[in-house]
Amino acid sequence: MIQIGQKTIQIWLVRHGQTEGNKLQILQGQDDGQLSALGVKQAEALGKRIKKENFDVVYVSDLTRTKQTFELIQKHHSKQMMPNFEPLLREKHAGQSLALPKKLAAEQGVDIRVFKPDQGESWIDVNNRAQQMLQLIIQRCNDLKQNNITVLLVTHGGFIMEFMNQINYMINKKQPVYNNSALNCSITIVKYILPKGEVKIVTQNDASHIQKL
Repeated sequence: MIQIGQKTIQIWLVRHGQTEGNKLQILQGQDDGQLSALGVKQAEALGKRIKKENFDVVYVSDLTRTKQTFELIQKHHSKQMMPNFEPLLREKHAGQSLALPKKLAAEQGVDIRVFKPDQGESWIDVNNRAQQMLQLIIQRCNDLKQNNITVLLVTHGGFIMEFMNQINYMINKKQPVYNNSALNCSITIVKYILPKGEVKIVTQNDASHIQKL
């Protein structure tokens, strides 16, 4: 939750379901990608898990795999939600090279977080987007009349990593790390309190709802 005066905001981050590219371990970046049969089941299970949560504001990455995931969440939700399709939530742009970034970074002697592929993004770029997204959420929610607001973000593993890097830095000044481990259709919830400056991670990478799939 983020508190602005008497206003509190709860931020839920969920990753899209498995894609055909995930199955083949293909680096998709900002290519659209389609959900696999398992990805559809994962998104259905996620939708059932959160069907009674009241989301006041919804942001969805404008890539196909996140849009498909949101549609399946909406299918099971008790209320009609109005999504905002937001490019800031996109996965890291992989650029033009088909080679793995870690390999290219190692060949160039560059840290993986700093390395930027041709016509692509570095992880620092994605971290900057995460900071912009957080500020967008605060601004949007500050304009709403109610004091308790819940925000849903349907996004990607890389973005979730950088959003949590930002949160961890705000909690204990922990430097960003390369730990892209968010599971498909996992749930991460952040409690973020202002003006006290207290930030808490309520739950991270919770995928208990898809364990039996």
